[in-house]
Amino acid sequence: MTNAKQIAGRVFRLESYLLDQELDENIDGIVDQLEIQRYAEELKIILRLYLLASYVGSSATAGMKVYNMNYCEASSIEQGIPSKTKLIAFTALNLTASYIVKRCQTFEKFFQGSIVKGLNLPWLNLENLTLLTKSLNVMNFFIFLKDGKYLTLPERMLSLVPRVSDEDHFSNSQLNKIQSDFMYREVVWRAIAEFLTTVIPLINIEQIKNRLSSLTGMMPELRSEMKLSDKMRREATRCAICLKQPFNPYEIGCRHVFCYYCLQAKYLSDPSIGYVCMPCKYSTDDKFAIQRYRTIKL
Repeated sequence: MTNAKQIAGRVFRLESYLLDQELDENIDGIVDQLEIQRYAEELKIILRLYLLASYVGSSATAGMKVYNMNYCEASSIEQGIPSKTKLIAFTALNLTASYIVKRCQTFEKFFQGSIVKGLNLPWLNLENLTLLTKSLNVMNFFIFLKDGKYLTLPERMLSLVPRVSDEDHFSNSQLNKIQSDFMYREVVWRAIAEFLTTVIPLINIEQIKNRLSSLTGMMPELRSEMKLSDKMRREATRCAICLKQPFNPYEIGCRHVFCYYCLQAKYLSDPSIGYVCMPCKYSTDDKFAIQRYRTIKL
């Protein structure tokens, strides 16, 4: 007992079409890495022709094979196996369209030469033909969304539609449900990641730490006066913030030394508390007290 056949659904046809496009992009990327500019497009055509040769044997593209689909005559879904001539014509249409677009400069010269030879076809230029092709593709796609029959112009020209058995259609539906579950989960996590990426840079961590420390009483009382003996024991070998050798060292009045960048970054994170030295809890609001480090002489 054979399974009944039916036209493949829109979702699976679009997914198979996208798979074929990704395969073409991979071929283009491999050829572009060879840096053969003069014959690059011809080499791409040869590689695509090798892959599309499977049309004649199995009546299905690489993407269609993933979903167990194959082409048939639109007039007879059950028995309408397309002829080899029609499949070859379908392959030629797909290859020729992409090749003409890539070799646009060569064909532009041909169109310009047609006027010189007296053909008098001012509308025959690459821009108009490209616009016409894109318009037809858009119209065909909207019709496909409505009736779900012909996805591409070559399919419509040759009356070819992908078909699938009822059993394979059910299997594809189950596979699509599983893929949708994973897709929804990925969309949720990506939305959360984008939200955190946007929000976290707006959060002033230093200000929050200072506020929490002041509320919980964990921050000792800040001092704005220091004895000369404490200044003499100045720790000038490392920055009190980044704990590395000070670059462009500055002081705020205590025995510690700071990188200018670290000092200003700490101040700008929470200007309300002024310039603060966390190791000794010395603070000052006077910007003129910030001076470049110099050795204290007795």
